[in-house]
Amino acid sequence: MMYEPLTLPPIRRPKKSKIKSSEINMDLEAIRARRLRLEALTLSMRSRSLEPGTPVGRSNVHQPRTAAFSASKMTRQQKEPNLSASKGIRLEPLNRASPDMGANVLDKHRSSDPLLGRRGSDGEASTPKPGSPSENIYNSSTLDYEDLGRPPEEAEPVEPEILQDSELQDILEQLRSSSESTQLVGARAARERVSETENDCVDRYIRAGILPLLLALFHKDHNPELQFESLWAITNIAAGRNEHTKAVIDAGGLPGILRLLSSRLEKVALQAVWAVSNIIGDNAAMRDYVVEAGVVPILSQLVHRYQSVEAQRIISWTLSNLLRFKPVGMKDEERIMCLKALQPYLQADDAAVRVDAARGIEFASDGSDAHIRQVLELNELSTFISFLDSADYRLVQVGAKIIGNIVSGDDELTEQVVKAGAIPPLVALLRDDEEGIRKEAAWAVSNILAGTAEQIKEAMNAGVLAELLYILDDPEETSQVGREASWCLSNICNGGADETIDELVTAGTITTMLDYHKKNRHDKDLTTLLLMACKEAIKRTTRIAALKESLNYGETEQLLSLLIDEGNENALGLWNEIKSKVFNKS
Repeated sequence: MMYEPLTLPPIRRPKKSKIKSSEINMDLEAIRARRLRLEALTLSMRSRSLEPGTPVGRSNVHQPRTAAFSASKMTRQQKEPNLSASKGIRLEPLNRASPDMGANVLDKHRSSDPLLGRRGSDGEASTPKPGSPSENIYNSSTLDYEDLGRPPEEAEPVEPEILQDSELQDILEQLRSSSESTQLVGARAARERVSETENDCVDRYIRAGILPLLLALFHKDHNPELQFESLWAITNIAAGRNEHTKAVIDAGGLPGILRLLSSRLEKVALQAVWAVSNIIGDNAAMRDYVVEAGVVPILSQLVHRYQSVEAQRIISWTLSNLLRFKPVGMKDEERIMCLKALQPYLQADDAAVRVDAARGIEFASDGSDAHIRQVLELNELSTFISFLDSADYRLVQVGAKIIGNIVSGDDELTEQVVKAGAIPPLVALLRDDEEGIRKEAAWAVSNILAGTAEQIKEAMNAGVLAELLYILDDPEETSQVGREASWCLSNICNGGADETIDELVTAGTITTMLDYHKKNRHDKDLTTLLLMACKEAIKRTTRIAALKESLNYGETEQLLSLLIDEGNENALGLWNEIKSKVFNKS
C-alpha cells in the first residue's frame, strides 16, 4: 500500500509565553471578597482627608517643595531590579553588573538599606479614572491614627506564638503610639525584620496585624521619613510569597501605594514604584488589578519627572513587569502608553535600564499582529536591530527575541524587518558563543524563512545555509539549537524557489538532514519535520546527479527501513521518492 503524506508548509512559530505559576489561585473576585471582610473590621477606623476638601485616597496636587528632605548618599547595599525576576528585593550595589537575565530565579535576599534617590522635580498627581476600582476602594483602605491603640472589636484571638514574640509586641506597641518618633522606630524595626529571608517571620507579622498599622502611616505627608520606612516594609512584604502579596492587597494597601507614587519626595515615590512592581510581578491577576486601578498613566508621568539612574532602573523594570504576564489585561491606549514610556529608556546610558526597557518591548511584541504593529509604530526597528551587535549579551538576546516576535507576524511585518537589514546580523549570531543567543537567532531566522520566496532568497544570499549546516554537523551543539536549525531548513525546503532548492541540494543538505535525524530518532516530531522536508526538496530539485552523489543507497535504505518498519508513513514516502527519482528503482 502506497502512502502519500501531506507536505508541511512553511510555518511561523510565535513563542509560547511562560506564565509564573501561582501557589494560590488568584482572581479579582477573591481579592474583592477578602477586602469586604477586612472592611467589616475597619469600618469604624476611616482616615481623615489629607487636606480640606480633598477626597480620601485621591492623589492631591502637591505644591512646589521649598526645602529638600535630607537623604544619605547611596554608598551601602541596594539591589537593582533583577532583569529576569518579576519581583525585586534589595541586595546588590547599583554599580554591580546586572544578573543573568536567562535565570528566572527570584532573589529572596534582602538587606536593611533603604532606597535612596536624588532630589527630583515636582509634578501633578494623576486622578483615578471615573468608575475605576481606585475610586471605590480607597475609602476602606486606611486607619485613623487615634484608633491604632486598640484592636478591632471583632479581631480574632491572638496566637500564643505572637504573644510570646517580645520583639514583635514591642514593634506593634511602637506603631500604635501617638508619638511619630516612636512610630518611626517601630516602622524601621518592622522593615528590618520583614526584610529577612525567613517567610515564617513575615507570616507571623502579618497574622499579628502589622499591615494596617504600617498602611496607616502612608498618610503622614508631613513626615516623609515615616512614610518611607513603612512603605519600604510593605514593599518587602509584597516581595514574598503569593499569599504575602495578597495580604497587602487584602489590607487595602494598593490605594495608599498608588497615592505615594505622586509624593513630592523622590525616594518615597520610587519606593512606591518598587512596591507596585512587586505586586504586579506576583501574577497576571494582580497585575490586571493594579492596571485597572489606574497605575499606567501615573507611571508614565514619572518617566519624565525623575531622571536619576536609580529612578530609571526602577521605573523601567516596573513598566516591563506590567507587560510580562500573558494575556496582558490592558486597553490598547494603556499598552501604547507603556510602550511610549519605555521608549526613551532604550537610549539610556545605563545598561540595566536599556535591557529592562528592551525586555518590556519584547513582552509587548509577543502577541497578535496588531500588538506587533503597536511596537513598530515606535519607529525603533533600527534600534532593535542595533541590539544584535551590542557588546552586552543580554541586550543581544533580547534584541533577537524582539526581532523574532516581529517576524512571527505576517509577511508584511517580516518584510519590514528584512528591508531594515536584520538578516545579516541574525545570521552572524548563529555562531555566537552563547547558546541562548544562537537559539533565539535561529528561531528568528526560521520565521523569516517561513515568509516569501524572496525573503528566503535574502537569507540565502546572507549565507544562512552554511551556518545552518554547520549547526547540524556540530556534535557539540545543543538539541534546542539544532531543532531550530532544522525548522529553518524545513521552511527553505517548503517555501524556497526552485533555484533555492537546487542550491540547497547541491550543498549536501539532504544528507546532513538525514544524518541529524539519525542522531535524534527519539524525537518523533523532529523526525517528521526532517523527513517531510527532505521529500519536498527531492521532489522539486533538478540536481539529481548531485543528490545521487551525496546519498549512499544502502545507508539510506537501512535508515529509512527502520522507520518504515515502525509504520512511519513519511519515511515510506521519502524512500519511494529517493528510489524512483534518484536511483531509478521501482
